[in-house]
Amino acid sequence: MKIQSHYITIRSAYNEADLSRRRLDLLRQITIPCLAAQSPDVVLSVVISDSDPCLTERKATFESTGLRCQFIERPPAALPVTMANVIGCDEWKIPAGVPTLVMRLDDDDAIVSDYCQATRDYAEAHAEVGTVYMWPNGYLKLRDKTGEWRLRQMRHETNMFCTLLTNTGESPQDETHHDIKQRRPVKFVSKRRGWLWLRHSNTCSPEAVARCWKGRFDPFPKEADNWAIKLTGIPDNE
Repeated sequence: MKIQSHYITIRSAYNEADLSRRRLDLLRQITIPCLAAQSPDVVLSVVISDSDPCLTERKATFESTGLRCQFIERPPAALPVTMANVIGCDEWKIPAGVPTLVMRLDDDDAIVSDYCQATRDYAEAHAEVGTVYMWPNGYLKLRDKTGEWRLRQMRHETNMFCTLLTNTGESPQDETHHDIKQRRPVKFVSKRRGWLWLRHSNTCSPEAVARCWKGRFDPFPKEADNWAIKLTGIPDNE
């Protein structure tokens, strides 16, 4: 099956100035380098807040990838307050009626440089509309009890870096990924470690901060660590 288009859907909607700035810094440091390395025909579909204090900078940051960007601006009242009501709130402007790959990506995570191309090649060879394509292996970056950043290998067979083959304009952003195997067929694209999941406290979910991080915000190095750029070269024994 020839796949007509390939979208990455991203939520990057913030209204509070400090959180918006912290998330913009993470976007630039972690996510933008990997997006700039993807296939040039990929389209970014990004939900943003029309009240974001960093709105102009955020748009320009996504556009710096060189990929075509479409922004869905929402007023604060139309945006989810917590992760509990995040499902099904957006219209992603995904074309219907043609086979389309739609990936979900958080604006503080990273994927390997050939993630989209490899997924598309595999999907075209193993095409079934309604199938979710996964890379089950990746890395988790988080702080340990001493406050040091650690990189861990991780296998997650229903991770958030999922790509849906659809012809109805839907996005995997509009459903939970943890139980996706119960609703859709899932196929694994590669055994390689394909993604970097960053765990930190600069989250849009107040409940997550209170539960996991006790209200503490994680400092990040001023200079870019280049985690995303290094992702493809991280040895499995690291």
